[in-house]
Amino acid sequence: MLSNASHINISGQAECRTHTRHPHSASAHRRPTRADTRTNLSYEKTGSNGEEYTQTFVKQNTKIVLDCAVNINFSTSIWLKDGQIVQTILKDNTNNKRVIGHRFLVDATGNLFIDNVRLEDDGKWQCEAEDAFGFVVQGKPIQLTVLVIPTQLLSPRSSSEYKV
Repeated sequence: MLSNASHINISGQAECRTHTRHPHSASAHRRPTRADTRTNLSYEKTGSNGEEYTQTFVKQNTKIVLDCAVNINFSTSIWLKDGQIVQTILKDNTNNKRVIGHRFLVDATGNLFIDNVRLEDDGKWQCEAEDAFGFVVQGKPIQLTVLVIPTQLLSPRSSSEYKV
């Protein structure tokens, strides 16, 4: 069961609260998703195959955090982009320092931090988490769309340039 509520406040922050029920228990799982609307925008969607996913738009050359939304206590997690495993570094091991050559950091909760988003980051992202018993659960897919913001605006042409 899924219900959504969303709003945008004056400060430019958007918040979407998603409430789900774990499929094997009655416990509720609430996960707010926040995005700075000047940089990122996320909302829940259902695909033509009935699969629920999060559509997220992000500007190129910015940072973003993708949530690993699973309903288990897990010991390990990995991230996939378009079905391929992404090499990540545990964020706790970096002492909040930038790691040269690595843009993908994962924290203890499985969230993926992408630094300096690039066009090649556009695609379907999904985490997989494994509990202590070896049970693997896939998180909700995230369709990441990278936006390129024009650096120069074109000026309108004079009417004399539009000759037929």
